[in-house]
Amino acid sequence: MHAATALIIALAFQDAPAKEAEPTLKPLCEIAKRLDEGMQAFLGGKDMKESFKNWDAGETSEAVITKFREDLAKAHVVAARTFGLELRLVFYSEDKQVYQASAMVHVTPADAVLCGVRGRESSGTNKVGVLPDKCGKEAKPFADAGKALLRLLKSEKELPLADADKISALLPKFYQTGLKKKFEEAKADAEKAKSQIAALKYDEVRIFLDEQYFTATGSEGGLKEGMIRGKLKLTETGEVTFRLSRWETK
Repeated sequence: MHAATALIIALAFQDAPAKEAEPTLKPLCEIAKRLDEGMQAFLGGKDMKESFKNWDAGETSEAVITKFREDLAKAHVVAARTFGLELRLVFYSEDKQVYQASAMVHVTPADAVLCGVRGRESSGTNKVGVLPDKCGKEAKPFADAGKALLRLLKSEKELPLADADKISALLPKFYQTGLKKKFEEAKADAEKAKSQIAALKYDEVRIFLDEQYFTATGSEGGLKEGMIRGKLKLTETGEVTFRLSRWETK
């Protein structure tokens, strides 16, 4: 090959834009690992602050924690693992809140998939959530997942929703009731949210965290008929706090 031709080909490849990576929610897998480790430490007798370290919200009284431990003991819960969490995008235009898109993400240490997305118009001048670029080191996985969620919602592709049968097998029986219908509705809700965001005028998107869920097992290894709920939150300075909420059986 002539040297000049080879140079032209080399430059063409060099200047070709790199293929943009597909958006993924997998940064949340890091969160699942940390939550699972913290929950096992808590079940082993450590207090909230020691179990969840820098995530401790310090909002739960000792009496509430004692009752929570009693409920888990009565249910013979010996282990728990993260099932999912709520990741919300809050849209603003000229400092006014105009829209929210809330996603339920099934997340494990190995994978993260959408169970559904629900959007709604909103209003108000109070800023909630945190700008992705303002999220601290502890919150970076949430920031990365939030950016990926926004890209997914703005994409023309169909959203990668989880399989209802696979999710059902991971849940207590009382959560399985009507799950397939809920997933069908979730698909319609997600497409509606996508079309609404496509037509939305906004200049700022913030990330807001809310509910988080663990499934629980006993010494025999079977799934317990209940779920542990927690609350994740991003502070105004972009740090993460977490507190256990309750043992839910219906």
